[in-house]
Amino acid sequence: MSNVQAAAQLADSIVQATAITHNPASTPQQRAEAVQFFEQLKHGEIHSTVYAAAVLTGNEYALEVQMSAYSLLQYLVRNRWSELSADEHQKITQLAYQHMKDVGHLGNQAAWPLKSKSAMLLAAVTRQQGPETFAALLPQLITSAAEGPMQAEISCMVMQFVSEDITQFEERGGEWKRSYLSALLASVETVLPFVVQLLQSNFQAGITSASQNQPEAARQHAAVVSAALGTLGGYVEWSPMGRLSTGNVVEACSFFLGVPDFRDPALAVVKQIVGRKPSKDPEEIEAYGSLMSKVGDALCQAAGALLAIPNAQDELGIEGSAEEYGRRLCGVVAAFADHHWSQMSSVQQQHTLLRHMLEYVRHPHLPLATVALSFWGTMMREAGAVPGPSNKASPMQSPRTSMTDGDGVTGAKASVIPPECCQVCVDCYILHWVSERVRYVRAYMLCLCGLVLRRPISHHLSDDQGPL
Repeated sequence: MSNVQAAAQLADSIVQATAITHNPASTPQQRAEAVQFFEQLKHGEIHSTVYAAAVLTGNEYALEVQMSAYSLLQYLVRNRWSELSADEHQKITQLAYQHMKDVGHLGNQAAWPLKSKSAMLLAAVTRQQGPETFAALLPQLITSAAEGPMQAEISCMVMQFVSEDITQFEERGGEWKRSYLSALLASVETVLPFVVQLLQSNFQAGITSASQNQPEAARQHAAVVSAALGTLGGYVEWSPMGRLSTGNVVEACSFFLGVPDFRDPALAVVKQIVGRKPSKDPEEIEAYGSLMSKVGDALCQAAGALLAIPNAQDELGIEGSAEEYGRRLCGVVAAFADHHWSQMSSVQQQHTLLRHMLEYVRHPHLPLATVALSFWGTMMREAGAVPGPSNKASPMQSPRTSMTDGDGVTGAKASVIPPECCQVCVDCYILHWVSERVRYVRAYMLCLCGLVLRRPISHHLSDDQGPL
């Protein structure tokens, strides 16, 4: 029997096993045998298995068969690539790229799993082929994105998956990884402007399609926006801060924080940026300050806008449309305050954000108020830190010497937390103590007591303010 015949029979067996796993009438024993069959394929003879899986990824097969074939082929590419010949490497690379192109032109027939699987396979192949292949693929992805929204969506997913594979999941080190990381760094100058442009053009196109009663076109453009934000999330975690601060990335995320359909992925990008630490590179110090200043302004704007939506108290409460988002936003603001508070653009902007966070900690929905209280934990704790050789600078004391409040006052005194803010936190705790569930109140109480009692702050208050 020839290799082609063996692969054809194997393909028939894969189709049958897939049908068993998706048939509700299949017995547990049949399902177990089908799963065992797939496990044997992953670890058995590789050449005929690759051929059979490659055939079954074709669009003439049912979606569930294609998904099984993609998963099998992706596993073999990721884990057994070295067992394949150079000719097989080339054929799989061509197959993955062609499938990415074909899926992008399927229109309404392209289900989300098919788009993501084709993008993941191409990313896996690109990862194995090395940095030269990635450098050659990138211009082709950008060119393909101009062919339509579905091609643009898949191109963004490939970029995201390659970035995440190399920076998070690649176990190989040495010169190979250094070369790939260099290729990724070189791609930043191309990828970030491309993605920001996609965000702008597809959001506008989606608005136009919706106004013209073209829901399918609007959905496709919305999918591109989501995929582009995902790509940003894969890049901002490691891209040079100087490029992020000058590339309109934060500005784009700030805009989408105000769009309900896209605020969650936009907040995920901002969260990745907030997680960055100050660079030790002297050339990056100024870029770090500029970047975090923009992030602080974006979070301040988002926090205020969320409080201004109609029926904000109900929407932020239990089962409200903004309940989960509000909690995540407060968590990101708390993380920003813990690490980058002193980088905000002005003391006046700091005070604006303080007022917004007071509204969140006052909210009757205790899970939201508890998350907001962690922000005040940082504020109150650090207000008691005395800068010196053995103490880090308090985030309430900005290193930006030009920062002033509305009255032109500079330095730490302009940044001190007003005593009434502390009183509000205590009042909210008492209110929730008598009205909400014990398990949340306990967490709220521990957080409040820990942050208020850990360090005194009265010695930072001016004489006319008096003690707390």
